[in-house]
Amino acid sequence: METSWDPTWCHFKNALHSAYREIRHIGPPGDHEARATITGEFESAARTCQANREALKSTVPYRSVIVESTTAYIEAYRVLTGLDPANLSFLFRTARWRGKYGGEKWAIICDTVIALRKAIDRGDLVTSRSLSLKVRSLCHNSGPLVPSRETWQHDAWQQQKWPELCEEP
Repeated sequence: METSWDPTWCHFKNALHSAYREIRHIGPPGDHEARATITGEFESAARTCQANREALKSTVPYRSVIVESTTAYIEAYRVLTGLDPANLSFLFRTARWRGKYGGEKWAIICDTVIALRKAIDRGDLVTSRSLSLKVRSLCHNSGPLVPSRETWQHDAWQQQKWPELCEEP
């Protein structure tokens, strides 16, 4: 596994956080704050996301992980959503999202996070570094996934969406 300061590990944790932060916008029928109403197989998860929307918006799950492993980070968010990253990717692609929420850009972010997790877990430094570079080039509905240092330092919203900069100390 990479060390916590390694940019590939940092990109995994932050991109995962951002994806789960975005999925907080799903909700069950009748949830007027939801940006995508979910029924059927994932309605229970939509209710869980609705109940945990504020926690998912915050950096609390990101900062709650004690043991640095990809599984531990995913579990910190799974307990707040009932969803794993593959479920997020599916919901971003298939749900009817309102406005500038969810959609294909977020599905691509999730797909990249899933691939990066696999590379980190098997110790494949070449692939993980390549995927880390890909993360740095991804965009979501309102701009780049990875903020610039200047933007991050002066924007609390960016700091909440991307909890730490991914540079070597």
